[in-house]
Amino acid sequence: MKLHTPSVLSWRSALAAAFTAFWLLSSAYAQGPAKPKSIWQIQKVPLKGLLAVGVSADSANDVWVVGNGSLHFDGKTWTQIPIAQEMGNPDLVLNSVVALSPSNVWAVGFFENSKGFDTEVIQHFDGKAWRNVKDLNLVGKQVDNATVLSEALVSIGALSPTDLWAAGYLLAQSGSQQFLVPFIEHFNGKKWSLSGAPFATGSDLLIGVNGIAPISDTDVWMTAFDDINGQDGQGEIFHFDGHTWSLFATANARASTFRAVAAISSGDVWAVGDQNDLQNTLIEHFDGNQWTVIPSPTPANTQVVELWGVTAISSKDVWASGFQEGFDGKNSPLVLHWDGNKWSLVPAPSEGTRSTTTLGITSLAPGDVWVAGSFLTNHMPFEHPFVLFTNKGK
Repeated sequence: MKLHTPSVLSWRSALAAAFTAFWLLSSAYAQGPAKPKSIWQIQKVPLKGLLAVGVSADSANDVWVVGNGSLHFDGKTWTQIPIAQEMGNPDLVLNSVVALSPSNVWAVGFFENSKGFDTEVIQHFDGKAWRNVKDLNLVGKQVDNATVLSEALVSIGALSPTDLWAAGYLLAQSGSQQFLVPFIEHFNGKKWSLSGAPFATGSDLLIGVNGIAPISDTDVWMTAFDDINGQDGQGEIFHFDGHTWSLFATANARASTFRAVAAISSGDVWAVGDQNDLQNTLIEHFDGNQWTVIPSPTPANTQVVELWGVTAISSKDVWASGFQEGFDGKNSPLVLHWDGNKWSLVPAPSEGTRSTTTLGITSLAPGDVWVAGSFLTNHMPFEHPFVLFTNKGK
């Protein structure tokens, strides 16, 4: 199969252009029903045209939101902090962030290069400013007899300041065929290096990565999906045992995608996404032996549901976030909670009557939870950041 779109997964990785196009085609200002009671507080953040995608908290006084810029919360005020831009590439988007301390924050993403293909980016905040960090760029190089055309990073996780993991995908070409494969980098405190790129090339199969969760250097999980002839196939989960990345057997969910993963321990791991062509939520749990689908609710009166984030405070306190699209074409936040027995919907507000898309989620014990996303206005810039917070996540 020859792909004609350079950035095959751009819409799956929350690029600004993709969400803008989606929102502009929706009935963004349709009047919605009365708001249900909510535990969430809408945060007052700088409204300067930021598309918000990922969120991470080191403490209640050190919270970060990233996208095509960054926001920092010091416990009192949200401040917009510019990210480092690649020369001549203003459309850089950071998809994921991990905060280790106020002077040690990492983020990953990608931008479209001059040839129309994605190029990966890793950035670090040292307490003063964001800067680009050199990593493994394979664009234009030969790997397993294929030329790498595109490289993107979409998720980052950390075990310590000297032990970080980043995951994404490569778009490669061999002859007339183009295909996607997972791409994983590891940081040892000094440099980023290749951890794995399991090339399982096939003319009809594309494997894109959405999330990564390290437990130890011999126990790392990665969520992905396969795309068969342009259609969602089945959500995929890979595991790293310290030597090899392997595809791990999961429950057979139809037309599914896994978008995020969170690990509490080796015997307590959660993966979230959607199934049945975006019509139902999908949540699976790993108990140390096998992955099992755990029943999860899907909101009524929706035509699309997507879970993009998952975070765990404890085995009895797990949160998932994403968005739902109603039949009026308007997006609104989607948040689910696991209390140790079942998953439940947690009502969350939108920005007034505007179409609001939430993606990332993070949490801190004993019960602080943040959700990040964006809402649409009818003037340039179209996107503005949207952050929810609750301290009732217990």
